[in-house]
Amino acid sequence: EKIDIKNYLTDFFEELSFDLRKQNVELNFQFNPQGDYDVLVDRDKFKRVLANIINNSLKYMDKDKKELTISMHSTNENVEISIADNGPGIPDKSIPFIFNQFYRAEQSRNKLTGGSGLGLSIAKMIIEEHNGVIKLESTLQVGTKITIILPHYTCVPKEAHHEKNINY
Repeated sequence: EKIDIKNYLTDFFEELSFDLRKQNVELNFQFNPQGDYDVLVDRDKFKRVLANIINNSLKYMDKDKKELTISMHSTNENVEISIADNGPGIPDKSIPFIFNQFYRAEQSRNKLTGGSGLGLSIAKMIIEEHNGVIKLESTLQVGTKITIILPHYTCVPKEAHHEKNINY
């Protein structure tokens, strides 16, 4: 459905902020209030993308002061959402594989952190279903930033604006 992703994210982070405070995580959400943030998304699937990315960040954060910074901006064609953490970062050699199913950047942590290694591959699949792109930048000891680029509502093909009928 067509939603203003700024309002959606504001509500999402408001719900999340209580849990993050308990984990000593500072959340910063930055955006231009005048931006046009209308996109076509499945609310539940997009929530899963956000949860997978944020859970991954929280799982590996190793600093005393944990930070998540979400920034957003829009152009005539796209809405770009970045989620950055101040965790340990990901080695350069692992970055090309980070969205692959079952890939874990640091195998020695598997037993400590749990997880299936599916979170980011699911996030990528969902974003691509939304005609979007997801990418990752990371610097060791500094942190990781995941950027989601979704087509602006006005740039989505008209046939995608209609709900699909599914017959069983």
